[in-house]
Amino acid sequence: MAIQSKTGDPFGKNDSLAIKGCVIILMVMHHLFRTPSIYEGYEINFLFFSEEFINQLFTYFKLCVGAFAFISGYGISKSYKANREKEPLGVFYTGRIVKTLLPFWFIYLIVFALNLITAGLSGSVYFKNVNKPTGVLYMILDFLCLQSFTKTPSLDSSWWYMGAALLFILAVPLLVRMIEKAGWLACVLTVVIAPRLLGIGFLGGTAPASFLMAVALGVIFEHYGLFSFFNNVRIPMFGIKPLREAVTFLVFLGIAILGFLSYSSIKTSLLWEFSYAIVPITYILFANRYIARIPYLRTVLIFLGKHSANVFLIHTVLRSYLKDFIYAQHNFLFSIGLLFLLSLAGSIVIELLKRLLRFNKLYELLNKKTTA
Repeated sequence: MAIQSKTGDPFGKNDSLAIKGCVIILMVMHHLFRTPSIYEGYEINFLFFSEEFINQLFTYFKLCVGAFAFISGYGISKSYKANREKEPLGVFYTGRIVKTLLPFWFIYLIVFALNLITAGLSGSVYFKNVNKPTGVLYMILDFLCLQSFTKTPSLDSSWWYMGAALLFILAVPLLVRMIEKAGWLACVLTVVIAPRLLGIGFLGGTAPASFLMAVALGVIFEHYGLFSFFNNVRIPMFGIKPLREAVTFLVFLGIAILGFLSYSSIKTSLLWEFSYAIVPITYILFANRYIARIPYLRTVLIFLGKHSANVFLIHTVLRSYLKDFIYAQHNFLFSIGLLFLLSLAGSIVIELLKRLLRFNKLYELLNKKTTA
């Protein structure tokens, strides 16, 4: 039986939201327990798991970044190809960038006000050990989501991904055209060879360019309709249907587990495309085919996916301000659940504030003007 959304798209809007719902949970876990230095000074009970195993597993959950990059590549590619006949490239860029920055700015102002109240302007990250003009420059760069390129201070360490989101918007139309002109192999080889040929190499796990392969694969999946294949492949291609389904499930699960096992054994600095692109795709393919198809759970995941952007932007802020409260739960599962629920509640409040302040009306108005 074919697996596809009700719209006929093998990876439609609700499918991507459900995967985002899966992935945002992994992100919260990753930022809580990937290394002992994060929770140093707190006594944590890992139940029947070893601390080393949890650290290793949650480090693997770094795949969340590559997964978001892949989904961005897929979605932006689809949007660009649907609108390029009626709008110039500059208009497309402007519209997508406005659509990305406005929700971030709303949360930025809230966090900035919170930081101002608790630390004061001179105590903020922008003005420590620098003069006022430099501090103001840091503030502007953070506001414009450029701090991940300039390596300057930010109100929140995880906001580096906002710079990546801007880079992905700029890159996708170029990747689409490259694939249309030269094919997918030329695209992949370019992304792999270019940084090595130019002597750039691995820029680091918080460098936007490190995740361009995940974006490129998202574009490739969209261009060639690969979700249609992966959603419907059966292994083996013959035999009793229940047996085929069982074997196929085990193969997809086995590939995902292999991704976890190889994540820590393959040096990221040498082959970052594997860690940041291939591994996330193995998880996405399994989650999209099996986890996101479970009745009722799918509805929950789609709901979480709708709040994933807000949860991403505020969960590390809450971890920073409520660190004692979150880690004082001692049980690592309680800490995860608490931070996630607080982040989700915060997202719901943010959306209510947007409605009360008519921010959504402004967002829609500006979005229409930039895409008109």
